[in-house]
Amino acid sequence: MEIKEIIKERGDDYGRPDLFMGQLAQVWSAMLGKHLSANQVVAMMIAFKSIRACNNPRHEDSFIDVQGYGKIGQDILEDDWE
Repeated sequence: MEIKEIIKERGDDYGRPDLFMGQLAQVWSAMLGKHLSANQVVAMMIAFKSIRACNNPRHEDSFIDVQGYGKIGQDILEDDWE
């Protein structure tokens, strides 16, 4: 399955990724007492998945998720939502 298809499928389940990352940014911002942008949250999720990939390099899902988060970050920058 291609990254765009995975993002669409997850978006159908959990909400549009840019809006979800914005919601997560608001929650994490409140918890940390520091403003975070949606793309800062994306970068943190990439770091999270990268550590998982380092700890288990045979688990393909982590690498796919890193690609997906990268695409979401790019789409947020380009405001590219269908």
